[in-house]
Order: sequence, then structure tokens, then C-alpha cells
Amino acid sequence: TAHADRSAERVAGMGFVALAVDMYGKGRVTEDREQAGKWAGEVRGDAALSRRRLEAALAALREVDGADLTRVACIGFCFGGTVSLNAAWSGMDLRAAVSFHGSLTAPSAEQGPGVRASVLVLHGADDPAVSADSLAAFHAAVREHRLDAVFVGFAGAVHSFTNPAADGKRSAASKYHETAARRAWGMAEGFLRERLR
Repeated sequence: TAHADRSAERVAGMGFVALAVDMYGKGRVTEDREQAGKWAGEVRGDAALSRRRLEAALAALREVDGADLTRVACIGFCFGGTVSLNAAWSGMDLRAAVSFHGSLTAPSAEQGPGVRASVLVLHGADDPAVSADSLAAFHAAVREHRLDAVFVGFAGAVHSFTNPAADGKRSAASKYHETAARRAWGMAEGFLRERLR
């Protein structure tokens, strides 16, 4: 999507090598919320497929001059934020995972000890798509497994708060929040600079 492309360009502008990953597969792109949900569901329901697509992205990065695969982060927005968290929980060799307004997942009891990535969750505190149970499970797993995780909830922000195109195009639960977006991006940049140095 245009938001994914702009976000990758923004990360590259910070001085990092950035790659927007085709998580839907087959080059499929849509701004249609219903279609995006169907395609995301295919990946969300198949952890092995998600992992294969991320591994393919890492393989592509091996061919990029200046890419250092010993210092890799996974960053995502909405569905991609969930993918980033799940990549960290699966034990992928990441230094960092950043989730912007993704569904909040937690590592299982089996996954927890294998998490290597530091995690930053940038959450709209008023996002109705993330339940109180999900929040509690995330925080409990962080404590139980002593994960290196930072959770920030932006008051007044809902789902898709970093996406200027969210206003009126997705749902009442999706809205751009300029202040939260600016702060979230600043936090993400600082986190990446710390973890990828």
C-alpha cells in the first residue's frame, strides 16, 4: 500500500536499509479493507506461511549492498504490526520488532524462552480492536518471560493512528492522530538506533 511504501521510505531516510515485505503474497495490493482482511487472515492463520514470507524477505536483503543481516528489525503497521510481534515470538533472529497499532499478541509458554528480539509496541490506547484480555496477556507474558519489551499507549489514538489515509476510509475505529503518529515515529527511530547500532 501507499502507507507501507511511505513508511519504508521513512525508515530508509533514517539511514537504515528498508524493505517493504509482500505478506499478502503474489504481489497483491489493495486499499479495500474487506479484501485486505481476507488476505491477512490467510497469513494470520498460517504461522509457517508468515515465517516463509519473512525468510524470503531476509534472503532478498542478502543481495542488497549495505544490508547487515546481523542487525535486523521487523517493523509493521496494523496486520504488519501483528506479523512483527509474531516474528519476535517465533524466535526469528531479530534485534528488534516494532508494532504500530497491530493486534496485540503474546508469546506462548513454549515460545517465551526463545524470544531474542527487543520489542516496542506503539498502541492506540482507545483502539477497540485490542481487547483488555489481549493487553493483560501481553503484559503477563512480558513479566513471566522477562522480555525486553516497551509498551506505549497513546491516549486518544485508535487503530491506524499513523496513517493519514485512515480518516473516513476504513472504519470509525481507524483514525489518523497527528501527535501520536509523530511521537510514535520518534520513539521507533530511537529504539531502532539503540537496538541496531
